Amino acid sequence: MSKLVNILNYKPIGKQTSMLPVRFTIDVNKLDIKDTQYITIPRFTKVSYNSNYYLKNEILYPLKDIKTDNKPIEIDTILFEGEMHESTTFEATGDEFETFIINDNFINNSKRFITDNFFVVYVDEYGNNDWKEYVETTSLYLHGSLDAVYERRFNEDMNYEFKFGNGINGKKFAKGARIVIFYLLSSGEEAILGDDVV
Repeated sequence: MSKLVNILNYKPIGKQTSMLPVRFTIDVNKLDIKDTQYITIPRFTKVSYNSNYYLKNEILYPLKDIKTDNKPIEIDTILFEGEMHESTTFEATGDEFETFIINDNFINNSKRFITDNFFVVYVDEYGNNDWKEYVETTSLYLHGSLDAVYERRFNEDMNYEFKFGNGINGKKFAKGARIVIFYLLSSGEEAILGDDVV
């Protein structure tokens, strides 16, 4: 069965956390923007409302797009509910298709779980504290030898596997490369918001 799953490239997904659509409104009249090219909302920005919500990706808004009427800027995005966690630092052995596992220690507790829709992977490829983000792909076999990508799979033990390349399909790690994975631990149903939230 396991071989069939690999052949079909079947990847089950785990539970997903609540997502909150938000609009950031920025009054440009109150900003000192003389020497600034972008308005930046950093990755992992936390917003608290009944629970904690995080921004997954950084937002860069180019100031050249601001109209002369100086109306407020409105930026629409999605926030993800949960508590931010950082994995232990994994160290690569230099093998092909290295795989690292994040254990969901909350699988017996229906209220909390690692959310399937929020993972960010950083790699210090040469142990010199130069961290680079790796991007998730559906298959390493779609990529070349220098592509900084990984595959993710929710396995039969209800844990998350992160698989990296072999130097032909996806970048292969040198021995001693360090890997850190950021993820959210969802509060589950307690954090679900109704339609009337403003």
